[in-house]
Amino acid sequence: MQNKAASDKVLAEVSKTISRYPIDFRGARIITGQEEGSYGWITINYLLESFMKYSFSGHWIRPITSKIYGALDLGGASTQISFIPNVKVEDAKEKAEFKLYGFPYTIYTHSFLCYGQNQALKKMMVAATKGKDLANSVNIPCYPKGYQETLSLQSLYNSPCTVKSAPSTSLTQTFNITGTGNAKECYQILKTIYDFDSCAGNQSCSFDGIFQPPVVGNFFAFSAFFYTFDFLNLTSGQSLSTVQSTVETYCARDWSELQSSFPKEKKDRLRDYCANANYILSLLLEAYKFREESWTSISFMKQPEKLASLKIENKPTLPQRNTPKEKAAPTYNDCELR
Repeated sequence: MQNKAASDKVLAEVSKTISRYPIDFRGARIITGQEEGSYGWITINYLLESFMKYSFSGHWIRPITSKIYGALDLGGASTQISFIPNVKVEDAKEKAEFKLYGFPYTIYTHSFLCYGQNQALKKMMVAATKGKDLANSVNIPCYPKGYQETLSLQSLYNSPCTVKSAPSTSLTQTFNITGTGNAKECYQILKTIYDFDSCAGNQSCSFDGIFQPPVVGNFFAFSAFFYTFDFLNLTSGQSLSTVQSTVETYCARDWSELQSSFPKEKKDRLRDYCANANYILSLLLEAYKFREESWTSISFMKQPEKLASLKIENKPTLPQRNTPKEKAAPTYNDCELR
């Protein structure tokens, strides 16, 4: 929360209420991004019984062939990546250490503020309109073909994540945009929102100069990762090429056709699926550096809690579905998305 006084008041009320219950309550505070990533990693592996398992003999044991999963979380304002690397974590700021059930764990974890889904799309709009003559309609390839809207500059720069790049002209100026539905052009625009130059060719660097060892092992991607890919029916272990072609096909569909095909879907979400899907692809491929051969190591799940009902060997295997499905809009539990 940007308003410290308001957040302190909320936390005080939370503390007041919870302290009435017979539990060992030690206070309420806003967790850090690193803690958010770490707790997501712990939650996933706890539910998968990676740390400890109840045996048929009636005892809690550590699985002999314990498989620890990485966690990928995407909210509205930030995104987190957490996993156990096979190399030393060189930057102590990106390392978290735990002792769980008597065993030590060291993970790499980082939270990228301003790279959540909502903020990334603001950055995309800033990049797409930069240097354009706002007296004429601006083409936005990340929006469906034929989509039209009138925006104000204020709507692009009313965030701490974009305000520093605001122009000196009046932000009350309005301009028109037109969607062109071109996934490849959208992807190229989204690549520009990352600072890759700060990594200077360092393979152990994601973007913005942040250390990241090479991704290794299996991952679960949840929250907004899931909601976007679920709408496009891409949560069943499809290959990277299938994902890319499905996204391209969706982006190229006409706006009026999309509204007719998905009448129950909120218009802003229907508009944003193309942009969000391309953002997810750019984040996973360009920033986190997953490759075609490692793409299928990612499983897209609604939320970590749902893992408790799954029996997983290597990864979930569900029927293949490659086209968007008509359904009611998802309910977001991540407060960042609002």
